[in-house]
Amino acid sequence: LRPANEAERALFTAAYGKLGAEPDRWAYTETSRSIEDQRVRVTRVDPSRPEAERSVLLSVDGKAPTDDDMERWRNDGGDTPKPLGEVPPLASLVDLKDLRVSQDEPTALVFELPMRSGGAEFPAEKFQALFRVNKTHRSFEHITVKLRDSFRVAGVVQVTEAGVELRFETIDPALAPQPVLLKAGGGARVLLVKFSRAYEATRTDFSRVAPFEERVPAK
Repeated sequence: LRPANEAERALFTAAYGKLGAEPDRWAYTETSRSIEDQRVRVTRVDPSRPEAERSVLLSVDGKAPTDDDMERWRNDGGDTPKPLGEVPPLASLVDLKDLRVSQDEPTALVFELPMRSGGAEFPAEKFQALFRVNKTHRSFEHITVKLRDSFRVAGVVQVTEAGVELRFETIDPALAPQPVLLKAGGGARVLLVKFSRAYEATRTDFSRVAPFEERVPAK
């Protein structure tokens, strides 16, 4: 793949600068689940509310949450909103300086970035990281980090799945896009036993809000 030119690098830099922008100015509803739990949780996040009410668990598997549900949700950090959910920081996964152009489309550029070396046990070349940038909005549309081929660790553990996926939606062309899909997870096999960990969340019902601290000045 050819290296990105100066204009293309500027496009990527602009998109990266908008990643996770203004998390205190958007209210949204998040529907999430983890593979270990399988229960579907629906949470409303609203930065215009006081801190104790900023993240509210609305339902678990379509039912009103019980006291146990609330306790587990808090223990899992559900009452602390995260701009990109459980997805690890991208700068820790990929080399942001080595930009290669994978596809040049009429409305978007797709960049491929090399993974940071994880050592001999987790070879970087086994993964592919793709970043799709909208040329008009100069912002990310889609980010995927996925496993190209399975590999073995210490000759016993076979890594069969690993990856991150982020999908974005431009709600207002004048503002940074917001994540509408967040996924992270992986799987491995030890002899004949398979282990998996995964997190998935979708976000809907966005509304622009003023942070509580601006609405209610400190006394």
